[in-house]
Amino acid sequence: MIQKSLKILMLLLSLSTLLGAADSSILYKGYFNKSYLDAKNSIMAGATTATAKGYSAMQSNPAGLSTNHNIVVYTRAVAVNTTDSDGTQVGGTDPADHISIGGLYDSFGLEYKVDDYAVGGFAYGYESNYGLFSVGVSYLSDMTNITLKAVQPNQKDEFATGDYLSYGLMWQKSFIGLEDYLAVYVGASHKNSGQYTGEMNGLIIPVSASRTNYGLGLETNVFSGSILVTLDMSNEYWQSVDETLSGTSLGFKWLFGDKFGIGAGMSTQTFSGSVFSDIQTIGTGVEFGFLLMHMNLGATHRIVNDTEGLYLQEDAVHLDVAVAF
Repeated sequence: MIQKSLKILMLLLSLSTLLGAADSSILYKGYFNKSYLDAKNSIMAGATTATAKGYSAMQSNPAGLSTNHNIVVYTRAVAVNTTDSDGTQVGGTDPADHISIGGLYDSFGLEYKVDDYAVGGFAYGYESNYGLFSVGVSYLSDMTNITLKAVQPNQKDEFATGDYLSYGLMWQKSFIGLEDYLAVYVGASHKNSGQYTGEMNGLIIPVSASRTNYGLGLETNVFSGSILVTLDMSNEYWQSVDETLSGTSLGFKWLFGDKFGIGAGMSTQTFSGSVFSDIQTIGTGVEFGFLLMHMNLGATHRIVNDTEGLYLQEDAVHLDVAVAF
């Protein structure tokens, strides 16, 4: 009876996700935007903390693959179109004009994006009668050129985040019955403030905010597949500036058939102490696989509002392609 009630609730949450609009963090002004890193995150509008081993999947797992005993080579691309409140196209920071390549083996991951960053990560899981406990850590080294970005503000292959460490943990427990199962995920992760030490006379400059996430996920079988619903709470802040961005993300994914799923997500984030007021974002997409190939295709739409009633509209398409061995 309890599992049937939870299934009805999860289906209602999934429907509300498809019908709503949402908020997400902006690419510029130094906020870290998970939903623009890869298709997996954009599909669920960043609501992935509880189901990504607690550390945002190291950024090195864009196709959502397991990090256990496989080697993966993949590419990733994002196309962003930005317009203002008058409908005029404006220049903006594009996080993925280049192709990224990376690999995963066992619990280790590496990724490199030309003229942008290199990142490596590690995860460890412990199975017990009380559930699966996993921890993870990753470190990103920023390779952008802020001086070039300052001279050419529309340089789309520059997306400076600074060097930063991220880490987190997750608890997972499954309850299996004769006909039904329910999996519960609880996760928390933290990203340090990004520090830049590149072409700015060797100065250490914070170029991205600290970010803390807490997430809850529920997964159960529905018809011949399974449905996953996640809820994330996030807070981004600066060490020396009294400005924050906090909010909530909701996402769902329906997995059915052989390596096929559809999903959608939305998040609501609000600024404090800023010229911006809020950002409304919604994401949706599909993932599928055949033979050794895994693909994720997602899209996001968001409106960035300021306190004077002006806004920017950003529309993006995300594509991840991975080959697993």
